Amino acid sequence: MNFHGPVQGGAGPNVTGVYTGTGGIVHFNFDGNSARAKPKPSSNVPFRRDDDFVERGDILTRIDERCSRPAGRAALVGFGGFGLPETWIFWLHASNAARLEEAYSDIAARVGLLTQPGNTAENLQLVRRWLSDAANGQWLMIVDNADDEVTMELGTHWRNISLAPLLPQSDHGAVLITSRDTDVARGLVGREQDIIAVAAMDEDQAVQLLLNKLGDAAENDARQLLQALECIPLAVVQAASYINRLRPRIAILDYLYEIRTLKKEVHLHYKAPPDIRRDDQAPNSVFATWKISFDHIRAKRPCAADLLSFMSFFNRQGIPEFMIRCHAEVRRGTHDGVPDTRSDEEEHDFEEDIAVLRAFSLVSLSQHEKEFGMHGLVQQATQQWLNLIKADEMWRRHFIHAMSQEFPTGEYPNWSRCRTLYPHVLTSIGQVESSQVITAREEVFWKEHPGTLASVGSLAQVLSLRGKDEEAEAMFRQNLVASERVSGKEHPETLGSMNNLALLMGRQGKYEEAMMIHRETLVAREKVLSKEHPDTLASMNNLTLVLIWRGKGEEAETMHRETVAAKEKLLGKEHPDTLSSIVLLAKLLSDQHHYDEASFLYERAITGFTTTLGYDDRTTQACRRIYSKMLLRKEQQN
Repeated sequence: MNFHGPVQGGAGPNVTGVYTGTGGIVHFNFDGNSARAKPKPSSNVPFRRDDDFVERGDILTRIDERCSRPAGRAALVGFGGFGLPETWIFWLHASNAARLEEAYSDIAARVGLLTQPGNTAENLQLVRRWLSDAANGQWLMIVDNADDEVTMELGTHWRNISLAPLLPQSDHGAVLITSRDTDVARGLVGREQDIIAVAAMDEDQAVQLLLNKLGDAAENDARQLLQALECIPLAVVQAASYINRLRPRIAILDYLYEIRTLKKEVHLHYKAPPDIRRDDQAPNSVFATWKISFDHIRAKRPCAADLLSFMSFFNRQGIPEFMIRCHAEVRRGTHDGVPDTRSDEEEHDFEEDIAVLRAFSLVSLSQHEKEFGMHGLVQQATQQWLNLIKADEMWRRHFIHAMSQEFPTGEYPNWSRCRTLYPHVLTSIGQVESSQVITAREEVFWKEHPGTLASVGSLAQVLSLRGKDEEAEAMFRQNLVASERVSGKEHPETLGSMNNLALLMGRQGKYEEAMMIHRETLVAREKVLSKEHPDTLASMNNLTLVLIWRGKGEEAETMHRETVAAKEKLLGKEHPDTLSSIVLLAKLLSDQHHYDEASFLYERAITGFTTTLGYDDRTTQACRRIYSKMLLRKEQQN
């Protein structure tokens, strides 16, 4: 269970509270500079240095000219490293809103900002202010794969904000954008002159790249092959990977024969939809090299080909290893949906599958080493082939099933995994209608099986996070009715559905209905689970927050004192969750100008957080800073 929202009161500072049930921690967020030492400039470029890099004319010089200007911006447009001493380098994946949110959160963590998990609008403002402060030094922001108009939903009313105003403008910073869409790039840089077109390599550059990859080859043979590949870098890399993998049984001219044979088939079956933004022939060369590699893998190691098919339905960046390991389990799942235990042999097979895909340059390993990626054209080629053989729907269902198994509930301890999976959930929602997601789960179980209802609840939470409140509310209510019918009105799962619906009502500002449902949930949980059960305490906390919003401070204080007492008994006086509740009680008291008791509680919380989490933990620091602000407010009022 979780709750997001500002706790406001009096003239004091706003405190953002997130209650997560037992084991969770309330995080607080503030403006201002941290007392900790400033971290040194660093880079989060997610790719290893390419030792076979071939310089492309004056492109790097033109980038440097534009990005060295104050508040410089440049955009590279075409098919899609450099480092600066004493300069921050921030890499932002811009394929969708979730990737951008994740990138800004990563920036905040790297530069030492105290951020609120889930509070996108506030986190963006913190990062923008930090980037605008010249005292923090020079920085370069690389916005990668800005191929579409991406918007982020911010604020209480979920306003759609485009990417352009989110990019900072600062005399000591620069922004470099990569895109395949000239219109999108123009909107982000503002000037046509700052768009740098990246065309196909010229033949000499392509020869150098191919020879770098192969080590040694006859230049005349290489030029014939490159003419067939149209000097597309990705096609060159895939061809070299294939030749290297099968040497000495295959040489450049053998591969050239296969390419010429396949290009007719590719033209007929794999031609991409017309796109006026780029050369419509270029993808065919990539699809031809992809199919040669894929056909070989299918013949020699079909399980690796299946793995690539499965991976193609993820967001192509940041594909987590733990999710693609689900592939074997989904393929091997038993009738009741419980996977078998993975054997040592299957573990070895997985590593071999990945090694094969990497050897043929179909997937890449990120610097995190627990995430994978694939080029957009490789993903497109794979999905088009699956569509051609009528297998795309089957693999989509495998993907959805794996995601429904692995996507966790929204408690704070699960936020890291939620953040990792969220971009891939958005990808699945973009691919299918909500009804298809539920249908896939129904096929594994049945319509009102608890597993199906859990999937409905998870999808409703995702829709709520995306600001699709009406659809989320309808799904929450549907889930509640079904849960009441299957499990009964007082079953813990039913009460969990009630709690989720109440949280959504509160976020929408429907406080009266939220308050009513929270009261009903609390009474039922006290009866069924006991007054000191973690879920009961969660309901007490959530009701307290709604009471605060409704201006019922005295009732909120009374209830929250009960919550603190129960947590002290159940969890202990220094458990982080107990201390978080003490902070909220201190905030309630300070808003009513009961500064002495509030000070006592703040000091107790600071001591407890320092002992359990450490002096430098951001929760400890946040608590210390809000206490300092309360003392300043008290002094001003005196």
